[in-house]
Amino acid sequence: MKIFYDGWSLVYQPNSPEALHLMTLLAAHPSEHSAVIALPGESFHRLPEWVETRLSPTPNSERSRLRWEQRTLPALADQSGAGWMHAVGGGLPLWGRLPRMVSPAGFSDDLGTGGRASDRVGFVARLREALSQGGLSRAQIWLWPQDLPVEQAGGATYDLPPAVHPLFTQSAASEDDFLQSCPEWPALDLPDAYILYHGPTSEAALRQVLDAWSWAAGSIGYEFPLLLVGLDASAQERLAALLAEYQLTGTARPLPWLPLPCLALLYRRCSALFHPMVSSPWGDPMRMALACARPVVGLEDERSSALAGPAAYLSSTQVSYAASRRALGAALITVIVEETVAEALSQAARQRSADWDMEKLRAALRILYASPP
Repeated sequence: MKIFYDGWSLVYQPNSPEALHLMTLLAAHPSEHSAVIALPGESFHRLPEWVETRLSPTPNSERSRLRWEQRTLPALADQSGAGWMHAVGGGLPLWGRLPRMVSPAGFSDDLGTGGRASDRVGFVARLREALSQGGLSRAQIWLWPQDLPVEQAGGATYDLPPAVHPLFTQSAASEDDFLQSCPEWPALDLPDAYILYHGPTSEAALRQVLDAWSWAAGSIGYEFPLLLVGLDASAQERLAALLAEYQLTGTARPLPWLPLPCLALLYRRCSALFHPMVSSPWGDPMRMALACARPVVGLEDERSSALAGPAAYLSSTQVSYAASRRALGAALITVIVEETVAEALSQAARQRSADWDMEKLRAALRILYASPP
């Protein structure tokens, strides 16, 4: 069976949960099945040599993505000879011949505190959202990690073994091997110690991050700066303006899109992951940090509690926004200052992620991909 994937995120959102989950699926892809990926440009990440690609150059705009999803993608899918389309987020075409299975991945517009990461405005954006939701409603199969509560109604739901890309696992290569695979690392000029943020980069999301960071930055921000990874040029400009507004310049800095080896090394070396956002079912930063046995500070909700349990310092959302931000800031200070707390979280993370196994995921995908629609 040939499986068809949408590679938009590999070109225009390469550090997003969608792209990272797609790379994980390729790493776990059963050898009995082949894969074809539709690309609107050159993939940021290096793809396995056995993957077939279909290139249809498309610029990165709301109107172009609407055309990509509703016209280009179904046409490429029909030409591919695939038996399934495996989507890794939204953006499914409303019509198309191929049956669909969906692994939900992506940073949510819901910031977990009543705020919104983005508000789609304009006719094209609203039309794309409506058609994408219609395409998702036609999916035959929904795939969820076994350790998370199922939230999606419609279609048959299958629980899959949780997994992360092999580069983020405890058994991954040594740091010397990572450095050899990441020639960009020296140019990043990173501090010896830092806190990592890997999440949405809209103005609303960054304000929520800085509202919490402002409570911790005075105590730890210069010795343990906040590094925000995966920011394109416009997001970096947005962050610079906000840091000046919050008077936090020097305590935080952006990082661009990073190749997988560099991103994995960034996780492995961080002092903690700061994740004050709703978690993604697949491809989530919290899961990657746990796999690297790093302490996590985040928001407490049903999904994050199920994912991390005692392996993260989670702040309740059942309080006011101001109280939530203060609690997140205090949690960051505690994890950095109290070494025993950080070590306990790291140990719990090791135990939590010990059973995440790519071979189990590969076996499950082998069966699913061979199933008739």
